[in-house]
Order: sequence, then C-alpha cells, then structure tokens
Amino acid sequence: MTFRALRVIPGGACSAVAAAEQRWAETAAGQLTCLEQAHRDLVAALARAAAIREGVGWATRFVARISRFTVWSGLVFASAIGAVRWTMEMRVLGWSAGAVALAYLVALAVAIPACWAKGRRVWSHLNRVSGRAGSSFLVLYAAFLLSMAILYGVVNTFAFHVPPGGMVRPQFYLREFGAFAAVTGLGSLLTYLVVAYAYGVALQTACGTPAVNSAAELAATVVTAWLPSDGRSHSLPGNARLDSGLLGVLGCAAALDLLAHGQQPADTSAVRSVIAALELAAADLEMYAVDRVPRTDPTTRRIARMHGTQLAAVLRDAKVSIARAIGPQDLAATAVDLAGFLLTWAQQGGINLAMVDTSAPTVPASFWPRVASRIWKTVLLGAAAVALPFLLYHGHQAAAAGLRTALIIAAVMTLATGSVPTWDTIGKIESTIPENL
Repeated sequence: MTFRALRVIPGGACSAVAAAEQRWAETAAGQLTCLEQAHRDLVAALARAAAIREGVGWATRFVARISRFTVWSGLVFASAIGAVRWTMEMRVLGWSAGAVALAYLVALAVAIPACWAKGRRVWSHLNRVSGRAGSSFLVLYAAFLLSMAILYGVVNTFAFHVPPGGMVRPQFYLREFGAFAAVTGLGSLLTYLVVAYAYGVALQTACGTPAVNSAAELAATVVTAWLPSDGRSHSLPGNARLDSGLLGVLGCAAALDLLAHGQQPADTSAVRSVIAALELAAADLEMYAVDRVPRTDPTTRRIARMHGTQLAAVLRDAKVSIARAIGPQDLAATAVDLAGFLLTWAQQGGINLAMVDTSAPTVPASFWPRVASRIWKTVLLGAAAVALPFLLYHGHQAAAAGLRTALIIAAVMTLATGSVPTWDTIGKIESTIPENL
C-alpha cells in the first residue's frame, strides 16, 4: 500500500502545475497580435501541448529539476561564509588563513555565475506558474539565506576557535574542507526549503492548492520519479529541452509584442530581461539533441552540439536585433521573426532544417573554457601555497611564510590576468616580502 501511495503522490501537484503552465501558454499566444487569428490558434495549440509536458516534467521530477540550483546555491552560501570568516582570521593565523580565504574566494567566483544561471530557470518557471511569483521568490531567497549566513557566522565564531599560527598543520586544511562540504550541504538544504515553499505559494495563488501540501508532494518526487507507474507514465512524449525552449521563445515574442505596441515601457531593464530570457531558450535548443546521446560517445555529442548551435543562432541573432533596436518598429520586427519561428515550428510539426541557420559558426563560444582554465591554474597555485611551504621549509616558519605569500600573490595575478607568473617572478616576489610578515 505504501509503495502504491508513493507512486500517486504527485497527482494533485502535477495537474495544478500543468494547468498553470497551460493557462500561461494560451495567454502568451493570444498576445501575439503580429499573427493572424488562425496562426495564433496554431501556435497556441503547439504551446499548449509543450506547456502541459513541461508542467508534468516539473511536478514529477521537481527535486531533480532544482537540484543543480540548490547545489550551486549551497556552494555560494558556504564560500561566502568561509571567505568572510577566514579573511577576519588573518589577524590571528596570518597567511595560513589567507590561503584558505583565497580558496573560498575562487570557489565563490565560480559558484555565483553558475548559481545565477540555474536560478534563472527556476525564476522563469515560477513566473509562468503564477504572475510575479519569481520576484517574491528572489526576495525570500536573498533574505532567508543572508539571515541564515549571518546567524551561522555568529554561532561559528563563538563555538569554534582556530589554533594559534604556529600550530597549523596539513590536517587543519582537511578539517576545513570537511566543514566546507558540510556547510555546502546545509546551504543546499536551506535553498531547497525556500524553493519548495515559494513553489507551494505560487501553486496556491494560481490553483488554490494548499502551499504546505504542494511542497510536501513535490518533495516526494525524490522517490516517486524513479518508481514504475503501471503504464500511466508521467513522462509524456516530447523533448524537455525543446518544450522549455519553445515556451521561452513564446514568452519573449509576446513580451516584445507588448513593448512594440506601447503597452509596457520599453526601458533598458525590460529589454535586458527579454534578451536574458531569449538566451535561456537558445541554450535549451542548443542542447536538445545532446541530451539524447550517451556521455560515452563524445564524437556524436559534439556533432549534436554543433547542430544545436546552428539552431540556437536564430535566437541569438534576434538578441542582437533587440539590443540595437531604436524604436518600437524594430522591436515589432523582431517579434514578427520570433512568432514566425514558432509558426514554422507548428506548421512543420517540429524542428526541421529550414529553421536552422547553417551559416552560423558551429563552435560554441569559448568564454567558459577560458574561465575554467584560469580558475584551474589559480587553484593549482593555491594548493601549492598550502603544500610546498610544508615540504620545502618544514620547521622554518619565516621562509615558509615568505614562499606561501609569494604563491598566493601569484595565484591572485593568475586569476586576474590568466597568465601564470614564472618561477623567477615568484622568486622576486618572495625576496621583497619582509621576513617578519
């Protein structure tokens, strides 16, 4: 009986989310005044089916959908606390604490953009479920995690004491890494609680379902998503990436139509919001085929990514058109292009070669690989700042402190410039450091 009950727990939340997504899709399609009524109906039918699949996907795999955001949010939570704490401890531990603070700052620099990217998807979906639910979620999220970080920092300061500077050993850093992992888990849990509550409130506003009940049902998807369903699979036919991308394009086209007709002020923030939403849709289309290929087949994944990049180029060209638009007529022209993209999608019954920009570059932008390379070099220098002084100058505190400081400065230079200083440069930095530092 328990097993069967677990399988049907998401039913109420599933129907509520699907209904909310469907209402949003119908409303957005109806706002495409740049299309004739018959064409709007065709786009609405396409969007309605995608919205139902997207809603069912969120309701039945809620924990999986938000897991990446919660993990990155936990990393931001732990890194921010660690960076502040160990910067303050530099007065006691000197550059031993500085090395730890640098590691936390690097982790924070990596986690913030990733957390923002994953969080935008949650925010966008909440807005589709219930109006301004996304904005309410941002306020609640920031206020709750900030207050918890301050509370944790105060408790940690009074409950735990760092060793004197001369007693720092390699085991100290291992314990700190364990604490970092634990605080990351705490931050992820807190983020999940906030998202679940905000989602429950959004469903209560949209459909009248009690917020607590919805949050509990969605939490159960950590188990129910993996259970058999007696032929009543919640995984409706379709591609989650394509559905999400389609709804994203529809939302952007409707927003541009409203801006072009003066029903909303075309200020910089509104235009920037449309461009950001369009990039989310482009990212979905870029990866729609990659998710179907096993990770053990990198060649096919690369080819699928190239095809997706060409498809996403249509939307990225629209981003440029939006950014350089001068008047409402320019925004209206871009809205017509996006609506035409959706109409072709509906008329052809899916993606086809006519929708692909074959002249677009097939190599994705190399920004993130460059950032990852720079961060990796910084991490290696930070690790050297921890390990090499113990290995080369064991028992010689002054020499060890000088080398550690030089390596930390080199790590900062690498993070800022992307170029690793030579050993001669590091040696010159070490020679300029006072011995009593």
